[in-house]
Amino acid sequence: MANDEYIKTRMQQWAEWAAMRESGALGYPRECSYTRMQARSGSSGFHSPDIDMEAMEIEDAVRVLPEYLRATVREYYVKGGTVEQKAKVLCCHRDTLYARINQAHLIISGWLSSSSKKKI
Repeated sequence: MANDEYIKTRMQQWAEWAAMRESGALGYPRECSYTRMQARSGSSGFHSPDIDMEAMEIEDAVRVLPEYLRATVREYYVKGGTVEQKAKVLCCHRDTLYARINQAHLIISGWLSSSSKKKI
């Protein structure tokens, strides 16, 4: 599997991009629901990151996930609320939610790895 921190960072960047797309905003939000729960640094507001291509790559990887994992990833990273609330929306236990996220990370890491080999 790819570095766990690497995939988490990529997923967080994708979540910011996805949150902007879903809200129809004109700019990129500085944070999404997932990052609001984390320690903050820097300024707030909107920015235009150079992550469009990388975010679209993650979007393509998310699209190949089975439906239940795709729903889990979107709920976990893009939607607001606590982990318990997210698990309730997904009709599962929080441990199941974490297991699904881990499974999605593994599949996405594999997809990214195979995708990068095709680019060479």
